[in-house]
Amino acid sequence: MRRCIAADETGMTAALCWGIPTAIIAWAFQGIVAIFFDLGLLYPLIGYTLGSTLRTKSPGLHIAQRQTIAMALTYLAVALSPLIPFGNAIGFEPIRMRNAAIGAVISFVPLMISAGVVGVLNTGLLFLGLRQAWGQSRVTMPANG
Repeated sequence: MRRCIAADETGMTAALCWGIPTAIIAWAFQGIVAIFFDLGLLYPLIGYTLGSTLRTKSPGLHIAQRQTIAMALTYLAVALSPLIPFGNAIGFEPIRMRNAAIGAVISFVPLMISAGVVGVLNTGLLFLGLRQAWGQSRVTMPANG
């Protein structure tokens, strides 16, 4: 991790070196929770965590770039979380998982909305998570001194 960040301490490299592992951990945790509980109560927490991580670990990155990365990683972590229980059914074959991942990212929100009351609630929670990612990554750090 240090070697990755040493190249560009305050820019895009630091944001991605800290943001992607955080998104993977959030994705795995949400996927495990989704096996037992189908409501996305962790979506706002995922957005908060990713936004906070990017804000603290890449302070030199422009705010709009930081917000875009935080929202994209939040959406990917949430949209790909159903693949963990689904992966057991299809055997984790690379081509099938790739196709399922592409389909999940493209059609996640329309499928959630069409899933009834729980889908509408999950869609609302997704937007709360994206709002948390946007807001947390926007806050500027106070100057040291």
